[in-house]
Amino acid sequence: MSIFSELHSSSRLPRILIAVLAILSFTLLLSYNRVSSTTYSLLWPEPEPISIEPDDDLSAVFDGISPMSYGKTHRPPMKGMPENIVAELPEKFVPSQDGRTKRLVIVGDVHGQKTALEELLGKIHFDKAQDHLILVGDLINKGPDSAGVVDLAIELGAHAVRGNHEDRVLLVHAAMNKGSESQKSAVDTVDLETKVYEKGQEEKKDEKDEHKDPKAAKEEYIAHEALLDRGDKPEFQTARSLSKGQIDWLSQLPLILKVGRIPSNRDLPPAFENMVVVHAGLVPNVSLADQDPRAVMSMRTLVYPVDDMRRAAVRRFLEEKASQRNRGSVAAAQVDEDQIDELVQKIMVAEGMSPDHVGEDVAVPTEGREGSKWWKEWNRFQERLAKTTTAAEVDTATAAADAAAPATTTITTTADEDKSAAVEASQKKHKKQKKRRPQTAVEKELSGMTIVYGHDAKSGLRVPDTYGNGKGHTFGLDSGCVYGRKLSALVIEARPEGIVHGITQVKCEKAVEP
Repeated sequence: MSIFSELHSSSRLPRILIAVLAILSFTLLLSYNRVSSTTYSLLWPEPEPISIEPDDDLSAVFDGISPMSYGKTHRPPMKGMPENIVAELPEKFVPSQDGRTKRLVIVGDVHGQKTALEELLGKIHFDKAQDHLILVGDLINKGPDSAGVVDLAIELGAHAVRGNHEDRVLLVHAAMNKGSESQKSAVDTVDLETKVYEKGQEEKKDEKDEHKDPKAAKEEYIAHEALLDRGDKPEFQTARSLSKGQIDWLSQLPLILKVGRIPSNRDLPPAFENMVVVHAGLVPNVSLADQDPRAVMSMRTLVYPVDDMRRAAVRRFLEEKASQRNRGSVAAAQVDEDQIDELVQKIMVAEGMSPDHVGEDVAVPTEGREGSKWWKEWNRFQERLAKTTTAAEVDTATAAADAAAPATTTITTTADEDKSAAVEASQKKHKKQKKRRPQTAVEKELSGMTIVYGHDAKSGLRVPDTYGNGKGHTFGLDSGCVYGRKLSALVIEARPEGIVHGITQVKCEKAVEP
């Protein structure tokens, strides 16, 4: 054997040993993992699903849940609110073929972007003589020219609703006026304070004196001015930029503007049968008059507190069963979340409730993003209302059935058979109609109602593609103009062929960061 062959054989031996050692190591690792997994399973076993027995009284699981309500009682009026929270758009501004108004232009959140608003109105060739402008709130703040936007709105005779930014600026303006009164009180009483100090008397004069203590008035004014001097508060800067006339105009804006039905010479899409404009949103199944003003200006989502209560009740029920089965072991507390959800839905269906909130569950509005988006719930609410019957529909169906019914019995002929079949079909239809639940007064008010809103720049422009059967009842127009995105307008136009609508947008300069 040559020297080269010997060297080659000697180099193969370490490779074989390394391969054998690697295989052994991998085998030992797999064995260890299997033993560890088995040991873990023995020491901490997975909780078995808790079986529901036929004799378990599931109907009693929800018995401890107290009835809830929202928007059913009158609340004290909020300070600084307009006299009428709900206002109606004058009929002369509603588009119609009779020529009184050609177009209704509803614009999303402007936020002081006067240049963008002017460009948008120019793009659609807005004509004050034939068109009418509605602003969905948040006309002011954040952007460079809040006063200019208000001036333009007043000049064009526009309608608008109060948004959360108008509300905050108005509150700040009221605080500034209070600060001015405090300053006047301090100046008017400074001589008295000096005299009191010089005479060594008590700082308080007479408790019956209707004026504030001079030192307290000064301290209040100084503290107030320190607050106003903070440069990071745009509300203060905006409030300072607005004239008294502009403040007065803003303070009278309603929270809800009822546009109503836009008449047409043909069948309308549901969106134009019962329209309102708000800044943020509305809570389903609550009348317009009973809506929470703060929520109307600031809501984004709805939460259902009873959901948590139902889940907690089912959890307690399952934990009690697990504890009885396992004699109080640790595993008894490990109730499976999926089983909770499944049992909640099972009990709700058994009690005639809908597990997807289409029923009468109480919804509470929230400014955050947890919960369900309010506009989704509003469309689901309209879907439910589409399955109910108004009093007028019931009366119409009854009259139709009565008119179709024969007054006397006649000898049956071929013609009579046809008539009898028609009567029977009409009566069946009437009977089916009667099975539909009549609407409540609140449902009748809100039935078919479409909401045009702003406020939610993160969600952006949201315009429905489909109408009918509860769909297409919300138009979201805040497309983030102040963040450098777009300013949007819903343009509803009366044409000879009927009512048409569309969306027009313009690009905006960024004023602030999102």
